[in-house]
Amino acid sequence: MSSDDEDEASARLVAAVRLAEAGATARATGDEKKAKKRYRKAVKQAAAACTSGVASAAALAEDLLTRVEQHDAPTEALPDLRTNIEDLDDAATALAAGGVCLLEECVHVTEAGGMMQSAYITLDLVRAATRDQYGDDAHFSFKEAARRCKGRIDARLDASDVEPWSMATKALRDYAAHLSDVLRPLIDRVLGDDAKLAYVGLVSSGPGSVAQPWHADGVPLFPGSNDLPAHALNCFAPIVNVSRRMGPTEFVPASHKPGPVARALEAALQRGREPADVFSPELSVGDVLVYDQRTVHRGVPNRTKDERPILYLLFARPWFREHINFGETSLFDRNRDRRPAAKKKRRRPAPE
Repeated sequence: MSSDDEDEASARLVAAVRLAEAGATARATGDEKKAKKRYRKAVKQAAAACTSGVASAAALAEDLLTRVEQHDAPTEALPDLRTNIEDLDDAATALAAGGVCLLEECVHVTEAGGMMQSAYITLDLVRAATRDQYGDDAHFSFKEAARRCKGRIDARLDASDVEPWSMATKALRDYAAHLSDVLRPLIDRVLGDDAKLAYVGLVSSGPGSVAQPWHADGVPLFPGSNDLPAHALNCFAPIVNVSRRMGPTEFVPASHKPGPVARALEAALQRGREPADVFSPELSVGDVLVYDQRTVHRGVPNRTKDERPILYLLFARPWFREHINFGETSLFDRNRDRRPAAKKKRRRPAPE
């Protein structure tokens, strides 16, 4: 490519960026017609730069196209996603519209030390039972615990009543029982008064953990674009204060239902882009973060030297059964690693 071509492509790229910024400014001031006009011109400039043959221009054009898809789609204003357990109407509205809400200072915690100890002992039990076969990184899935991403352990605390599991998890299960009572009015409002506590878990991100892919915790109940009410709610209760460096979970608000947000998110992820808007609050002990099981989210790296344990409660409608996140074999089954012995073939007696 000649120097003149390079200069022309660079000029077109600069023009595309400036037009995109002008479009964003016009949208912010409410001038929708002007915003769309600027965005279209930005895409044309980026496309012209691509025609010149600059490889980097192609990436910019893709980015601009993603922005246009996200910004040109009709959007609805989300309610405040931070509220408290007393404001049931606000919390229910936030969950219906955004698929996630933070209940600040939901409970008063007096036994944080005991719960931390319970969490660390539980995690040590899982690591001790899996390290020889799976090391520190490999994935596994048992009735009591699973690892689906490097550095993260997901433990189901009420999956077994054998020792030492039952004793190790007791303090956390006691706290979960208290949380269940506190959260019950909100659960009844969203899921109905016959909703059940499906299970209690502990998810921990250790030092050196990696970012998860964007995902929802469950699979759609039915194929197609069905705007259905919530069938399961997950409630995160941190055992330690979760700072930005410790890696608070990232959520894409309104991704739990079909619509412009879900379409824009799918387009962005297909192009390897990040979502336009993310809700990722830092958490304090006593807060509870509630989200619809269908809301797209991910865990991010823990950049500290400390464990980040979070207790969670999964509530669901009575007919729903969670069946994809844990296995059926127990960690404490001594025969779990043994292959069944081959059956000896019995020789038929020779005919007389």
